[in-house]
Amino acid sequence: MVKRRFVPTDSQAWRSFLKNQAKAMWSGDFFVQHTVGFRVLCVFVIMELANRKVIHMHVTDHPTLEGRHDVLPWFNYFLSTLRLAYREFEDRAGRQRPARGSKAELIACGLENLQSPFGIADVERLCPNVSREMIRVILNRRREEGRLEVLGRGRDAKWRRTDRK
Repeated sequence: MVKRRFVPTDSQAWRSFLKNQAKAMWSGDFFVQHTVGFRVLCVFVIMELANRKVIHMHVTDHPTLEGRHDVLPWFNYFLSTLRLAYREFEDRAGRQRPARGSKAELIACGLENLQSPFGIADVERLCPNVSREMIRVILNRRREEGRLEVLGRGRDAKWRRTDRK
C-alpha cells in the first residue's frame, strides 16, 4: 500500500503574513469587459486590500491612440497612476501615529488628528496606553503655550486648538 504524503493547502505562516501586511498591500488589475451593446471597455483598477477601498479606477473604450497599437501611452498612464497612488500612500502613512516612542509624542500626534472641540476621553481613546494624568499634563502645557484653549470646567470640559503654533 502506498502512503499518501500530506500536503497542507495553506501554511499558517503565509496566512499570518497576509493578515499582518494587508494594511500596506495594494492590488492592481487590468481587464477587458464587453458591454450589452457589444462595445469593448478596458478597465484599470487599484484597490487597497485592508478595507477593499478602490484607490484608482479608469475605464476607456480606446486603449490606444487613434487605433495605433502603441504601448507607450498606456505605459505612461500606468506609471503616472502608480506615482499618484504612491503619493496618496505617503500621505496616509505620514498621518499615522507612531507605533512607539515617548508618550508626549503619541499625545501630540493624537491631538493633531482630533477634530476641535474634543475632550480628554477622546484623547484617551486614541492613546490607550497613556494615563489620564499624563494627558492632562500635555494639555495644560499646550494651553500655557497658547496652542490650546479650554472650553468649560469639570468632567465635560472641551478643548479647542488655536491658530498659534
